[in-house]
Amino acid sequence: MMKILKLAVYFLPALPIAIRSLICWRFWPLMMDIPSEEAQEREQQRAVILSLAGFSFTGILALVILDATIIPRLHYAVWFLLISFLAYTWSFNAQGYKSKRWQNEIAVGLLESGGLSLVLAIVSILAASNFDVAFKLTGSGLAVIVSLADLVIRARIETSYLSSLEKRHGK
Repeated sequence: MMKILKLAVYFLPALPIAIRSLICWRFWPLMMDIPSEEAQEREQQRAVILSLAGFSFTGILALVILDATIIPRLHYAVWFLLISFLAYTWSFNAQGYKSKRWQNEIAVGLLESGGLSLVLAIVSILAASNFDVAFKLTGSGLAVIVSLADLVIRARIETSYLSSLEKRHGK
């Protein structure tokens, strides 16, 4: 059972992509629409993504060059930072060719996956640290709760918007 849980941890960053994929599936007729350029916010999102990708890249480098005795305790952090960097990079690239609504949903899912991965990297580093257990649990719990709450709120806002759009257009 522990092996399954340890393996499942590696797939946690896929949660936002799974949520966005479900939104795409539920509102598929609307996913073929082409939102206006303003609604796509390509340049704004690309600027944010580049700065966040820099955090991920820097974090990976910092952890990899740490003393070899520390690295085994930080393998999850390295994994999450790698996934974060890759998700941000893919999301950045997707901003360049997104045109249909479903492409935007996937790009946003990748952006959210990168953010969740950064939070999970922080939690992993806290777990491997020598801080007090209460501090580790409080900090980790707060980080996960805020991150998951944001993920749920964003998904609810998007589904609410798409539901109202669906009613207006009769799709």
